[in-house]
Amino acid sequence: MANRTDAGEERTTSVKIVQTNDQRVIVDSPFKGSTDVLVITPTKVSVADRGDIFPLADSDVTETIDAFGFIGVINLAFARYVLVATKRVLTATIQAHKVWKITGTAALFVGPTEHSNDYDSKTDPTSLLSVVGASAKIVAALEAKVVDEQGLAKIALDKELLDGLQKLLNSGNIFYCENYDLTMSVQHNLFDKCKEQKPAKTVLDDRYHLNRQLQSVLFQNEGCAIIPAFSPWEFKAILGFVGSIEVLIPLPDDKNPEITVNHKYMVTLISRISTRRLGTRYVLRGLDMNGNAANSVEMEQIVFHNDFRTEKFMSSFVQVRGSAPAIWTQTLDLSYRPNMTIANTQDTPVWNSIAAHLSDLRDQYVFEKGWIETMPNGEESDADDSWNEESGKVICVNLLDDKGFEGPLTRTYADVTKRFSDSRVQYEEFPVNKYCKKMNFRNMEILTSRVRERLNVNGFFVGEGEVTSMTGISILRPRRLQTGLARVSCLDSLDRTNLTCTLFARHVLPYQISAIVNHSAGVADDSPTLRLIRKVLQNTAAPSPFTSLWADSGDSISILYAGTRALKGDVTRTGQRQWLTGSVDDGMNAVTRYYLNNFTDGHKQDIYDLVSGQADPSKLAVLAQTEGIRRARHLQRPILPQPGDGSLLSAVVPAFVIKIVEPFLQNAREFARDALESHVRKPPPVRRSSFGGPKVKREHVDDDGTPLSYVGLAVTSLKLYAPSQVVGLLQFTIAMIVFFYILVLVKVFGVPVFP
Repeated sequence: MANRTDAGEERTTSVKIVQTNDQRVIVDSPFKGSTDVLVITPTKVSVADRGDIFPLADSDVTETIDAFGFIGVINLAFARYVLVATKRVLTATIQAHKVWKITGTAALFVGPTEHSNDYDSKTDPTSLLSVVGASAKIVAALEAKVVDEQGLAKIALDKELLDGLQKLLNSGNIFYCENYDLTMSVQHNLFDKCKEQKPAKTVLDDRYHLNRQLQSVLFQNEGCAIIPAFSPWEFKAILGFVGSIEVLIPLPDDKNPEITVNHKYMVTLISRISTRRLGTRYVLRGLDMNGNAANSVEMEQIVFHNDFRTEKFMSSFVQVRGSAPAIWTQTLDLSYRPNMTIANTQDTPVWNSIAAHLSDLRDQYVFEKGWIETMPNGEESDADDSWNEESGKVICVNLLDDKGFEGPLTRTYADVTKRFSDSRVQYEEFPVNKYCKKMNFRNMEILTSRVRERLNVNGFFVGEGEVTSMTGISILRPRRLQTGLARVSCLDSLDRTNLTCTLFARHVLPYQISAIVNHSAGVADDSPTLRLIRKVLQNTAAPSPFTSLWADSGDSISILYAGTRALKGDVTRTGQRQWLTGSVDDGMNAVTRYYLNNFTDGHKQDIYDLVSGQADPSKLAVLAQTEGIRRARHLQRPILPQPGDGSLLSAVVPAFVIKIVEPFLQNAREFARDALESHVRKPPPVRRSSFGGPKVKREHVDDDGTPLSYVGLAVTSLKLYAPSQVVGLLQFTIAMIVFFYILVLVKVFGVPVFP
């Protein structure tokens, strides 16, 4: 099967990927009839004619697979790898464009990087990856001098990083569309692909392009322009959520108004996570020094008629969320709520970061005077006469408590927006826990009533025709532009935030559908159509598909940032608190977050940094010399007989038992060896007691997490059995048992926390 692009080229459903034994990976063109292939080697990427590459002898081919897309290339400590999508599920539509969720990927070994000289170049390096975890092969490889200990250390590190990378890629939170650019909203797509006059004020960039760094080999050295010859392999993916639902609206028949006809409208929700400060809950908070917010997400609600080729009007509404706009941190110390540190906003670098963030918000959706009229397929907007330079506001909605633990951050937020002194950036404070005491979340309507008029002035995009494709060809006629947006945040910008964003989206949805029904850009509050649609949507049984869609989006964002589904999800889905099930579910999720944030977020952050391009290349070399060497030694000298080594014990003892016990024995042996070899240790730090005299506190674990005492050994050994993810009751129980014992050891003996 194939589908046709707007440019008239047929795109094949899948492409063939060939891995050779001479350190090449060859990727077919995704366009039917093309003779071009992409050739990737350890040092370069090029385009070649298929006839110059094929046919290949069977002995030259290591592996051949079919893939749906070329995700990109990554260089790790030992080698270069090609990442491709091999499984997908249809999850939504945007008019004729299908949106796919990636559910399976493959990592193809290309060859050692130019910095890897730890192996025999005559040996097929792909076989080296299989030695990790098989001690007999490791020993044989070392004795044959195929790879030395340094090389094995890099291979072990590569395998661990690839496992984490593929865990993220296969998580079901990455989406792509073959002919439509998911990394931008409908309005920004129209601006970006415009071949005429581009808007002068609006900020357009690639902040939501997840695999931009992985595909950097296809781009110019400077800027964002892709090298034209490489454009067929461009593959734009986002991290977050995409989903679609149908909404049935009974409307009077055009020919006989006394009868009603059900009209089917599609609502597609896209939640895009920014890659500029991609991270986990306690590792990344607030802003960086460039004004990028942690957990920054753009949420776009797209509405169109099911028969979009006949009923051509469509609409898009955008809002954003992100960590509170200040430079602030919380350092993990096994406290349930770690202490908060907020940087002084009077310091020039700190203020510059905050000002840059607020300016960026203001410039994402702005008034573009007369832009619609410059479009060849544009015409004067119904709402254009009411627009002016002050049209559209950034509504900074702060849901934090105004007192207690969150109070200082609330005061900082209020102060910086006041100091920014721009009438288009407005601060709205609504302490959810204060207004919704005793789980009375119906009071959230108070906030909606406060911002309703500003949301209406900000508006939403309205267009007539089909959305702009990846090729830039568009028959979408803009009728109205969104000229402002709401920015919503709480402490984590997850639970209270998602509930609020759902309410804002629910308020705007009737206006979007009314604009489509009436074929107009503006919708009056007293419009009969608007009143009818509001009534239909309000009478929908709870939980409605609409609230479930937003709750599913909130769960996805929460899993990626905090490790669990969102709290208060029952309120988002049903509009009210489910006292028993909702409270129990929130309790388990809260405890699970506490566990994951303390135990697994460090490694998860490393993977995020690799994908987003924030990883320091020198860090890989350091990891190879520390963690890599440690793992290499464990692999070289296993304590227990390993599965497949031919020994009697390995045949008798189940493999899962060996897998469980071996790490503990390795940890204990390493501790014993270090204790014997360390004749001189640095003196323990001295801490003054509350009585004024010196009090010696023994070190149990060093900065790298290496045990220095029996207590430290107990903590590090227990951490070996801490589940890396909690998706079921059994894993939750194991995690809580392990965590409880570690917590006791840490608190009683003063063992420092290490990620």
